Amino acid sequence: MVLMKVLKYKILLAVALLGFHEATAFDLQKIFSKEFKTSPSNIELQEFIPEYLAEDETDQFFKLYANKQGEGYVVLAKAKGKNDYFDFFVWYDFEISVKLVKVVSYFSDHGGEISGKKWLSQFIGYSGDELEYGKDVQAISGATISGKAITSKIEELTKKLRNYTEN
Repeated sequence: MVLMKVLKYKILLAVALLGFHEATAFDLQKIFSKEFKTSPSNIELQEFIPEYLAEDETDQFFKLYANKQGEGYVVLAKAKGKNDYFDFFVWYDFEISVKLVKVVSYFSDHGGEISGKKWLSQFIGYSGDELEYGKDVQAISGATISGKAITSKIEELTKKLRNYTEN
């Protein structure tokens, strides 16, 4: 059992050092090709940078097209859990209402429960009101820091995207 934990940590460390922990637009193409039941080559993500964002912004904003038809916006983002950053994306329709949230990479030993489809599904339909973890978003035992982080980040991203589309 101890050997398995040591191997797990060595593998995670190697992955983190090599930089494979970061999600890419190509990862999103693969995910959305499954969502739309089409080839990844039929998924197009056109990156755009809202003018008001800081130069050091790490979030990536995309317009999503499936089979040449506009399907909304996707934001690929990072949030910090207790010890490590994790990558996730939010897919919005053109009215800036959340259609899907998915954690793409999560490497910390604690808080991974936020990756669950059922827990993430509570964000579907969210469109920019204030979100309070534990009140508007169900708290999750063992994932308080990660849960608060993704909740506040989704609220922030939604407001940024809404501001971009209204200007």
